[in-house]
Amino acid sequence: MAVISENDYGATTGRNRHISIVKRSRPYPKKGNVFIMQGTDADIYWTDDSTLHIIYKGDVFLQTSTIYNVNIVYTEKK
Repeated sequence: MAVISENDYGATTGRNRHISIVKRSRPYPKKGNVFIMQGTDADIYWTDDSTLHIIYKGDVFLQTSTIYNVNIVYTEKK
């Protein structure tokens, strides 16, 4: 399961979007973040059972290519 969340740390920083892959048995794990970016312009979709596609526009802080036998494919919006 893929989960998208946003954090807003106040007036001096912008919003961050986090995308995590989590096991259904543990919806709030300590690990699982695969993508963190500044801003909120990111969309996701599954291309098959083991591939998540992330389309984004913004500054990337974390970009992971695989976790829990799931491959993550990225496309940057122009």
